[in-house]
Amino acid sequence: MMLQESGVLAGSVKYFHTPSGMAKKLLYYVTRCGHYHCSTEYHFSYRSEIGRLPSHNDTFLIFYILSGSMSVAIGNAEHTIIHAGQLALMDCRDIHEYYATAPMEFVWVHFDGANSRALYEQIIKNYGHLFTPADVFQIDRQLLSIVSACADERSLSEIQQSQAIYTALTSLLTPIGHQIPNTLIQKALDFMHENLANDLSVQTAAQAVGLSSSHFSRLFRRETGYAPHEYIVLQRINRAKMLLCTTNLTIKEIAFRTGYNSEANFIHAFSARVGCSPGVFRKNID
Repeated sequence: MMLQESGVLAGSVKYFHTPSGMAKKLLYYVTRCGHYHCSTEYHFSYRSEIGRLPSHNDTFLIFYILSGSMSVAIGNAEHTIIHAGQLALMDCRDIHEYYATAPMEFVWVHFDGANSRALYEQIIKNYGHLFTPADVFQIDRQLLSIVSACADERSLSEIQQSQAIYTALTSLLTPIGHQIPNTLIQKALDFMHENLANDLSVQTAAQAVGLSSSHFSRLFRRETGYAPHEYIVLQRINRAKMLLCTTNLTIKEIAFRTGYNSEANFIHAFSARVGCSPGVFRKNID
């Protein structure tokens, strides 16, 4: 369905959930959630009409970037750009604003209940609002399962939804699940995302931040949880998904726009990671 929010593209979904009395007393619970595909026109502010709704501004929000990038400002902090594989956690009662800095896809969940505030405050005290999770696949899995559960209330009970929220939050308390990486790694991430269409390698990324390939690889894995080559491949696949979803470019054109030197190499890499060819992926987009 097409949502009436600027920059939110067709294929995006938003769901609402009304918690039971038991959930409000004992569990973590979802109030709304969604899975968005966005253009660079997407812009959200706590001052907006939606931002002022009680269902939004009386909850906590966690969102995870699947592809693309977003600029986020929470409280009095300056805007910081986060990329695919990173997330933000905020109290919607605070000042907050975020907007797409590139075509992007992200999943988001508004939640409350149980000891949400105490857990939230401990996470923020330890690491701040912006993260590169230690286990990105677990965050991805938990948040997507919550959105799927809201689409079909029969798929997860409220107790299972509560467990998914708790698992996602507590994973942020692990030592590696800390704030956005140090300046060198942030610079490397920016370089990688700006050069996905070019002849990008671990060596060129390392040279961009003045490190040897071996030192860079160790530091990058420690800070992000990814090997640099794996990160480059995944971001190319994520960008390809976005282009397949939002443009009419041919498979060959998308291959060259995501850094592959041939259509065949792109199809092989995409199929190996996604489980289907780019053409099949495009045909099955909702």
